[in-house]
Amino acid sequence: MTVKEWENSEVCNMMYNIENTIWVNSSIMTNEEKEANPHWETTKGYLKTIPMKEAWKSFWENLTDSKKKLFISLENFDAKIFEEITGVKI
Repeated sequence: MTVKEWENSEVCNMMYNIENTIWVNSSIMTNEEKEANPHWETTKGYLKTIPMKEAWKSFWENLTDSKKKLFISLENFDAKIFEEITGVKI
């Protein structure tokens, strides 16, 4: 697969949807989060950065089986390496 083919692949495009930030509403913020984010009252919450492996887990869990198969069917796909990088066990 060439770089151009990768850039145009559905798998590459899906990976742009991996979000490593989540909105935390003020109603569920801890006191520590409120102290660390002084503007929480104005914004009614804050944007929390989560670890990439946590983001990958959420992303993977929300994929259909057919979308997961696109990843697994990539040439030279290695489930062990995929797990090391993403934390997702196939």
